[in-house]
Amino acid sequence: MPDARSRPRAKRGGWIDLYFAPNWVQHDAPSNAGADRDALKQVLEVIRGGFPDVRTRIDMILAEGDLVAYRATTEGTHTKEYFGVAPTGKRVTLHQLNIDRVRDGKIVESWAESFGQGFHYQLTGKAPPVAAATR
Repeated sequence: MPDARSRPRAKRGGWIDLYFAPNWVQHDAPSNAGADRDALKQVLEVIRGGFPDVRTRIDMILAEGDLVAYRATTEGTHTKEYFGVAPTGKRVTLHQLNIDRVRDGKIVESWAESFGQGFHYQLTGKAPPVAAATR
């Protein structure tokens, strides 16, 4: 897999094309969301739209064979509208455990579990209204 530290910053979302195979699939995507690279780009754009300073830190990483597992912490400040919620200035945090399968230097499939409440729930106490997407 290419080393992100040795490459110039890719255009927004361009890193997804760099690291994820064209046929990548998110196995546990919500039933009302897509599970491919385009869906991932859309989700990340929505998050970045509401939390412009959002950052993800990898806290732990393990690898065996073609699998890479990592625990990550994502944090951001709600400074712009997010799913219709006006900016609150609240700092939100999400912890995840992710497992990726890597083939020929690209991520080909992923699984993820989030711990605690998602960003929208932390802001409103409710699940986010996600439009249905065709898989």
